[in-house]
Amino acid sequence: MLLILHLVVTAAYCAVLWVVQLLIYPQFERVPTPAFGQYHQEHCRRMGWIVGPIFVIEGITALILAWQLWALQPILQTASLVFFIIGHGITFVIFVPLHQQLAQGQANSINMQRLVQLNWFRTAAMTVRLGVVISFSFILLDCVK
Repeated sequence: MLLILHLVVTAAYCAVLWVVQLLIYPQFERVPTPAFGQYHQEHCRRMGWIVGPIFVIEGITALILAWQLWALQPILQTASLVFFIIGHGITFVIFVPLHQQLAQGQANSINMQRLVQLNWFRTAAMTVRLGVVISFSFILLDCVK
């Protein structure tokens, strides 16, 4: 059950990142400047309700599974944790400060382009991580048969 929960939240976060990458961030530049502050504040508030629980559940389940499965799958568990750290590290090191700049009125074309360009790294890292999680999930589910 823990494995399925982890797979679901990992897939959910990956899906959110693809929607953000292809739809949400590119649309930021279309929001009129006078309305952007309120729009961005609402975006962050609503997105927090979506990604907050995912971050917590994904983090807890990733650690538990890595601990439980390390002896069985050291390479896949290492890869899973590395891409987790990269993807979520990018969020906290790059995107939190960038969103703070936007919230402080620095909603300019350069910052909007940085959102889209830099988010490719996060999206790619978490997509690779999803592939790793799918791989070790199928291996484990096949072993259970």
